Amino acid sequence: TLFAGNLNRRIVIEKPRQIDDGLSATLDWTDAPMATVWANVQELAGRESLLASQVYAVAVTRFQIRYRGDITVKCRIVYTERIYDITSISEIGVQEGLELLATVHVE
Repeated sequence: TLFAGNLNRRIVIEKPRQIDDGLSATLDWTDAPMATVWANVQELAGRESLLASQVYAVAVTRFQIRYRGDITVKCRIVYTERIYDITSISEIGVQEGLELLATVHVE
């Protein structure tokens, strides 16, 4: 169950926008945020991964927010100046809220 007092952090949810200049299509995140919402934020775990011959720390974080029907795993979260990639979305109750699991690379 989500309680208003637990939703005490502001997060920004961004949706990608595809830009087609006639030659190629690219993704752009520079549009205005899709939403700025209150969330319950919990750091869950961390691990190291190898990317392009460099070791990066990856943190997994749980974001719980009020229910929205427009969030997909293509969206991302901006929180504390870090960009989190959404890896899974689960409904809490019957359209009461959403639990978003997301990862962030930490140097």
